[in-house]
Amino acid sequence: MTVYDLSPGFVLCKYTSQGRDHVQVLPVQPGTLVAGDPDASFLTSRDDTAVSFTDFAEDWEDVWDGFFDTTDTLASMELWSKPTPASNPTFVCSVANAKAGTSSGAGVPYSQAVLTWRTEFGGILKTVFMEQNFGVDVRYTPPYGSAAPAALSAYLLADICCVTGRDNGYVVGGIHMTTKTSDALRKQALGL
Repeated sequence: MTVYDLSPGFVLCKYTSQGRDHVQVLPVQPGTLVAGDPDASFLTSRDDTAVSFTDFAEDWEDVWDGFFDTTDTLASMELWSKPTPASNPTFVCSVANAKAGTSSGAGVPYSQAVLTWRTEFGGILKTVFMEQNFGVDVRYTPPYGSAAPAALSAYLLADICCVTGRDNGYVVGGIHMTTKTSDALRKQALGL
């Protein structure tokens, strides 16, 4: 049975949207890791290319920014190693981003966009964007007609992609994108 966890590594993308802090988790395949050095720490791409964590962060910025308006900011990205499912995560390095969103649309408070992908091993990857600029209660299927999901799809299917599903397989196709109101986020923001 496939174990779905964050080993052998993951990235935490820390961003602010609608004045609230959020964290996006991306499973990755670490290569050579050097503590504290994002230029000497490498991730393994779909085509077995070693991609520096700094370069990965720049690639992800270019995908992330289309989901958010210009008042939202991707603040930092952290690389963590977790060699086995039983291992405790170990911080490797971080990159300070300070990247603003590029969308002209306004963010939707308490919203959540979930894009679901099929991996080469039959598992899934879910990419979640909180308080992004899409409406709620919308369902899209590939090919995505909007620029932001289309750019994300192009990156996840590219040979240089370093993001995997939790089964460690690379993405082979999109399933759908759904948007909704996050009740947990709404309750937290309203102090309920």
